[in-house]
Amino acid sequence: MPWKAPTPIILSEKQLRILTENAVGTHNPLHLKIRSQIILNAAKGCSNHTIEENMGIERKTVKLWRDR
Repeated sequence: MPWKAPTPIILSEKQLRILTENAVGTHNPLHLKIRSQIILNAAKGCSNHTIEENMGIERKTVKLWRDR
């Protein structure tokens, strides 16, 4: 089966601001911080493998949130 490029992420200024606040907030639930960090890294152009390695999470989790 041929390799498929990861889904590109394009964020508006408002989305970027909200995700950044969620990713670094000290009173946010951990699952929200992780999801926000995945999306922000994907928007920067990081590959699923790179995000997986840097964050220590499974690739299927990265793919799930990139695709959503």
